[in-house]
Amino acid sequence: MITWQALIMRTRHPRISREGERERERTPMASLGKALSDLRRERNRIRNQLKQLEGAIAAIGSLHGGRGRSATRTRRRLSAAARRRIAQAQKARWAKWRAKRNKRAA
Repeated sequence: MITWQALIMRTRHPRISREGERERERTPMASLGKALSDLRRERNRIRNQLKQLEGAIAAIGSLHGGRGRSATRTRRRLSAAARRRIAQAQKARWAKWRAKRNKRAA
């Protein structure tokens, strides 16, 4: 993987060949063009890796059946006695609320 710091160093400090001549392009824009092409190559490599990862995720997801955890849960069932207690408690709350409201109106 090429870091952007390495690309900048490559454009600022060109290598020197055995003969002592600089191995660089004639203009700074050409070396920037090389850096840009290196970055594009790196981007394409990463895109290909992402496609492979997405394929692996899809394959594993299809093995699981594609259903999430919440879809497989069953609802808890209340007994008739528990529902009756809840209903009575709620009726008592409403009766208390109505009594308070009627007291204010009077």
